[in-house]
Amino acid sequence: MKLTRIMAIALTMSFSSAFSLAADCTKPTAPDIPNGATTSEKNMLAAQEDVKDFIAEGRQYLSCVKNKEAELAKDASTEERQAIVERYNAMVDKMKTASNQFNQAVNEYQKNLEEAE
Repeated sequence: MKLTRIMAIALTMSFSSAFSLAADCTKPTAPDIPNGATTSEKNMLAAQEDVKDFIAEGRQYLSCVKNKEAELAKDASTEERQAIVERYNAMVDKMKTASNQFNQAVNEYQKNLEEAE
């Protein structure tokens, strides 16, 4: 029982150190994507800018995380490296999701415009 508890504490500490080392990397918040079927052109253009900004900030975050990983290369445990890779991959997924959602909203917006004509 004590060994399990010690292992759990050690694992938590290793993840905490990896997260704290990448903590100074500012992770952007994904933008809200409007419903393309019901929104205005103004809202779509604003969303486009928000998505562009999010992708740019996401790239900066990925670069920061990558740099932190390089700094840890020699001293990081397997768990620390894995935690950083997971943070990196999660951001890539969020960027893809935001882009896909925006593209879907654009398609819905254009379809709505065509139907209105």
